[in-house]
Amino acid sequence: MACTSELAVVFVVAPIAGAISFTDYQPSAAGYYIVEKGSDGYDYFFAHCQKGSVVVAPEQAVLAGQQLCNVGSTG
Repeated sequence: MACTSELAVVFVVAPIAGAISFTDYQPSAAGYYIVEKGSDGYDYFFAHCQKGSVVVAPEQAVLAGQQLCNVGSTG
């Protein structure tokens, strides 16, 4: 049986269409995070993104299912 140390990359995706409100880093807490304002009026918070994986920017429109970042363990 072969073993591998490679880990699968897991994407964080927008649950609903909307626009990105914030992307930032909060050490010792949320780590790299994203806030999306959904088209339903709710704010969605995604924390602990992998360093360097955030692919959206504030004021950017996003579609449901669009990649925001990779799952990580920052913060």
